[in-house]
Amino acid sequence: MAKKPNPADLSTRVLMVTLGSERRWTRIALLAGGGVLALGAGGYVVVSALDAQAKGERDVAWSSLSACLLGTEPLKDKDTAATRVRAVQLQVLGIPKQRRAEGGAVPWPASCAPFAHRLAESTRGVGDARAGLSPSTDALAKALGDDTSGLRDLRVEVDKVWKEAEKLGLKAGPAPAGVKAAPKIERPAWTSEQFKDLPRTLSGAFSMTHVRPDPTVTTRAGFVVDQKDVPEGPVRCAVGPGDTGLKCVRLPPAALPMSPGLRPLGTFEDGKEPLFVSGDRGSTGVFKPAGEVIARVPLVGAWLREDGGAWLVARKDAKTAALMFAAPKGQAVERPLFGPGELESPLHATLAWDWLLARTKAGKLIARKLPSGAGEVGAATVVGELTEPTPTEVAPGDDDVISACRASDRTTLFIRVRGGKSDSFAVLSGSTWSGPWKTSSKGGTLSCSPTSLTITRTTHAVTADKDLATVAQTICTRAGECTQGSSGIVEMTGGQTELAPADAQGFAAASIGDKVAVVYHAGLVGGLRVRVAPVSKLRDAEDHAIFDPGEAGGTLKLGTFLDVKLIPATTFAVILVGTTHGVRALKLDSAGALTPLGATL
Repeated sequence: MAKKPNPADLSTRVLMVTLGSERRWTRIALLAGGGVLALGAGGYVVVSALDAQAKGERDVAWSSLSACLLGTEPLKDKDTAATRVRAVQLQVLGIPKQRRAEGGAVPWPASCAPFAHRLAESTRGVGDARAGLSPSTDALAKALGDDTSGLRDLRVEVDKVWKEAEKLGLKAGPAPAGVKAAPKIERPAWTSEQFKDLPRTLSGAFSMTHVRPDPTVTTRAGFVVDQKDVPEGPVRCAVGPGDTGLKCVRLPPAALPMSPGLRPLGTFEDGKEPLFVSGDRGSTGVFKPAGEVIARVPLVGAWLREDGGAWLVARKDAKTAALMFAAPKGQAVERPLFGPGELESPLHATLAWDWLLARTKAGKLIARKLPSGAGEVGAATVVGELTEPTPTEVAPGDDDVISACRASDRTTLFIRVRGGKSDSFAVLSGSTWSGPWKTSSKGGTLSCSPTSLTITRTTHAVTADKDLATVAQTICTRAGECTQGSSGIVEMTGGQTELAPADAQGFAAASIGDKVAVVYHAGLVGGLRVRVAPVSKLRDAEDHAIFDPGEAGGTLKLGTFLDVKLIPATTFAVILVGTTHGVRALKLDSAGALTPLGATL
């Protein structure tokens, strides 16, 4: 065995290393026992200097880790390190993955791992008071280093480290130079408990599968809840741009026995109520808002006028369409109009407010002006030729063969006609028709302004456990020019399919003006999220969490989210969120701002 050195012969450097080792107090005692009394005063000075140096390194490491993980803002109220790191995670997940590590830098939270390692090293083996901090910081450092995607729940590891640090009285100072702080929480999500405390939408007990949006997009967002086994029964709710809550009315008693199976149908005046139909698009009843049954025929189109009169296009049989008129007080009566064989299918006609539109068997799009009263229908105007074949049947839930959108100026009308490979559209501006032109798109929801038509369509690609949905938007001008764009959940999450919804009930999209709003459930890690941007920028736009569906203050074990639906209006949309605590409604504007909505009945 090598001879132990005489402490008196040790150099100052070796002595400092010895005193700074894990056994420095034992060695100091041995030195003292060896009679090196002359070094006592010098040893005390060296140890004190080393302690000060270690404390300085520890404080810098602690300040660096705190700034990197939690940001520079102090914790407030009931905020804890665990809840803050969760809030930062929800914020970071809203930044497209390709932008989280610009210039090849390591992304959050992996970028914080070196500071956790330094903290662990600066506290390793320095006595029982600090023994717990080093192991817990080691565990946190490993968790951070392994998480380059930001998907891991770090709350347990963070909570242990911060509790140990609190015992030591560690206080984080300003972020040291070169430390990139965590992003500021710009839009904090509601916690699960906070979201639960928001006003319920009526009883909140209805299912999204029973929600039927209004057939046309207007300045108000409206929908029917077609469910009679809830306290409020079947209702229609609507909210305008200046309203602070949903205004709901019960559907007429005569219609209640037909639920489920009720839906709004046709065009109607902005701010008014639509017609309601039951059965096969009215085969068991066409109801006015007050409850009067005006017909029992399957409808292709309808227009409920402001005075209460109604025009209908009905399907008499597989080959014949019938035009019908119901006075403000009275039943619908057929008005002969279509000649034998004029239409290939009764589905090839509809009503768009005060215009009757039809595709003839010869492939012409024709328009007829409806009278203000019960007079004669105007002569046919040939809008133009449709070169695409149109389906003679429409699958349940599919778009109508001919549908329309009216701009807020009430004088601009856009008509969309379904085609085999591509749909076509025509425009009425004042009293002049133009078109039709091809849209290079198929199907989708229509919304419009006085200058353009917007078509929004969502497609779902459901895999074994994920819905890889895509939203596409086509914007067409009155001059017939169309631009298209699309973005899928894979692109929006930077390829992190772990954040994709589990099924189609977790994804919804709609246009708000020329922007696209996307709401999707990114699982327990990402929460329910919203993104609003032009379709061309949707991939790289940031989104933010609406609410965190995990257990409040705990690990991600239990979710409260069930489903989501978007009800569009011209300048905003309503988000209906189904949770295990009932349905909540939020108003979403074109800037992405959210406002909770109550509901009155």
